[in-house]
Amino acid sequence: MELTPESATEPTAPPGCRSEPPYQQPDTRLRIVLSYWLIFFLGLPLWWRTTSIERLALPRAKVEQISNLKDDFRLPVSLNLTSEVPGLNVPDLIPKLQAAFTNTDAISKTLKLSFIDGSPNAVVYQDCGSEGTSICPVLNDHYSIKILPASATSEYAIDDLSLQVPFDHTSSSSVQDLSNSLTKLLLPPATDAYRLRVAQYAPRYRLAFSLLNEDASLGGGATGWEIEEALARHIEPTLRQLSTLHNFTIESQVQYHAPLAFEPQTVEGGFVVSDDDLKVFVNSAEWTLASSSSNDPVLHFVLFIPAANRSPLHVLDSHGKTSPSNAFVLPQWGGIVVYNPHSATPLAEHLDVQALHSTFRHFDTQLRSLLGVPPLPVNLRQRSSNSITRWQLDSLLRYRARENVRESIDTLSSILKLVDRIKGMPVGETVRSDFNAALDALNDVYLTYDYASSKAILSASARALVSSSKAFFNPNMVAMLYFPVEHKYAVYTPLFAPIAVPLLVSLIRELRDFAKRRYGSKVKAE
Repeated sequence: MELTPESATEPTAPPGCRSEPPYQQPDTRLRIVLSYWLIFFLGLPLWWRTTSIERLALPRAKVEQISNLKDDFRLPVSLNLTSEVPGLNVPDLIPKLQAAFTNTDAISKTLKLSFIDGSPNAVVYQDCGSEGTSICPVLNDHYSIKILPASATSEYAIDDLSLQVPFDHTSSSSVQDLSNSLTKLLLPPATDAYRLRVAQYAPRYRLAFSLLNEDASLGGGATGWEIEEALARHIEPTLRQLSTLHNFTIESQVQYHAPLAFEPQTVEGGFVVSDDDLKVFVNSAEWTLASSSSNDPVLHFVLFIPAANRSPLHVLDSHGKTSPSNAFVLPQWGGIVVYNPHSATPLAEHLDVQALHSTFRHFDTQLRSLLGVPPLPVNLRQRSSNSITRWQLDSLLRYRARENVRESIDTLSSILKLVDRIKGMPVGETVRSDFNAALDALNDVYLTYDYASSKAILSASARALVSSSKAFFNPNMVAMLYFPVEHKYAVYTPLFAPIAVPLLVSLIRELRDFAKRRYGSKVKAE
């Protein structure tokens, strides 16, 4: 066999010995291991960029500044006094009223009162809590008060923006009585029961009217009701007056099987529901009350018809006596009316407008109670045809505006505390935009509340409330409340540990072999 020059010069391996592959050579192995680490370090910036949390700065100083003004938020109210009482001069009465209101914390902390002498040369006595008097323009919430002799009338009479009051200037309690009556008209009741009952403010509400038959198969139930006409007569006039505060969506339904979750007590002549049972009257497990999907808060109004074998069913009040209305309110949830058919027949009936008259009058009262419409004093006669007077509406506007401002400031402060406490809490552009929108709306409130109308102030405070709530309940922020930093370690450790340990061991071994080879080559050179 003839050999070529190339094959003749190639070295031949000793018998029984194989040459090492190129990747097993010491220098090549070191390069391979280093290339893995190079790729790892080159990928670190990309990993850091894609997994880092965006935390934009929030205007902390502005929140702290506006928080200091929270307790100083007092809305202006102007009272124009005229007197027809002989011997009673309005300039002499105003300082006494100022002193009476100053002793009333509810007024001095929430309202900035101005008194106007009804004479042609009107002098405005501004702010009953301050010293001295000053002349200022008439403010937006402006009411006229006509003081009449007690001998001419014995009752308070209210009109759209005016009030007629009896006054006996010879009585030492007349000024205090007038102050107490005005306090009830200008402010909602400052009681825990009122605050717990009234639903939290929302620009939109859904009103769900439900006709529930406990068991229509036993007879005595109702197959339907003329709800549209009943709503038009009793509910819609109230909704039109409250449209300044809220937008309403109405829905209704009829259910033929809505059992109670408890057994009513049997008494002579029927069945009763005790005050304790009222707390569990709503059977949430078996009643389907909300029929549409929406984020708007819902107020429920239920007409409950007991089964034929449990009729008549009566509601007991807190004193253990039968309630004449057979209705009750569940705070911040809605109202319920128990309807007992006139005769428990096996044939179901259709409830017409006449049969629903009493029920929907109760629903209207419950609606106003849940939305915070303050009641009129018992000693007052209403001359206006409106079901809600301007005094009540303005009082509610001021209450809701103040409530929204305080809630918005508290929400913004809570966001700052959460961001400080949870270092991994993301603050994206959406959160910061909503946060700043809430601050801008609050600034509008504080810059204009001295001269703007109550409606404008409520509108700005509602924007602040909605924006601050959107920032607080942003999905990214809410998710981090349930995803602490420890969860990151639990996710990354199983992923990187199996990769990092072999790479690290290989790098140490190759570096050690490389150091040995360098040392050996130096020894041979010597």
